[in-house]
Amino acid sequence: MTENLWDTTDFPVLKAAVEICNEGRGAAAVGAIIKRTGFDQQTVMASLRRLDTEQPPFFTKMEKMFGGGVSHVFEPTGHAQRAIQAWPKAEDKLEELIKVLVPSRSRRTTPRRRAALPGSGTTWPPVVGTWPSTSSPV
Repeated sequence: MTENLWDTTDFPVLKAAVEICNEGRGAAAVGAIIKRTGFDQQTVMASLRRLDTEQPPFFTKMEKMFGGGVSHVFEPTGHAQRAIQAWPKAEDKLEELIKVLVPSRSRRTTPRRRAALPGSGTTWPPVVGTWPSTSSPV
């Protein structure tokens, strides 16, 4: 059975790199990622090369060295932030918004107000003289 590289190395390397960048540095050096993860240099380099193939990308820039190594990663993208759960997923934010809006809509639409809605047989808006009446005086 093949090893799950995402859980064993790639996710911890990505998480470390994003956290280092988020701490105000804007960039994460490979040495700092090695120190944070406890992995050896070869493991971190292999992981960064795999992460570099992700679309959309995890980082705005990955500074590479001669020979295929990586020296730094710069500015994690929203994709990277969501992957390590530093940012909420759009679906989660949408669900939160729906939970906020649905109860407030039911509070505002009382039976009295519902009677004045378009299609209820009354004029809209209920204030006379603002808009023409739906019924014609002819």
